[in-house]
Amino acid sequence: MRHKDKDQLAAEWQALLERTPKPMRQAVETLVESQCHTFADRFYSVMMEDPHASLFLSND
Repeated sequence: MRHKDKDQLAAEWQALLERTPKPMRQAVETLVESQCHTFADRFYSVMMEDPHASLFLSND
């Protein structure tokens, strides 16, 4: 699997943002702001289940 460099990833992300209608971006922003703790809890629970990812998230 070939990894993309950070500049290529940033350019792809920017292109996606530019194609997404502003009202949709604002709706997602509102949702994320109102549910940020729920999203963070879910993110970390999933990541901690992955033995490779958990190495980067553990306090140990």
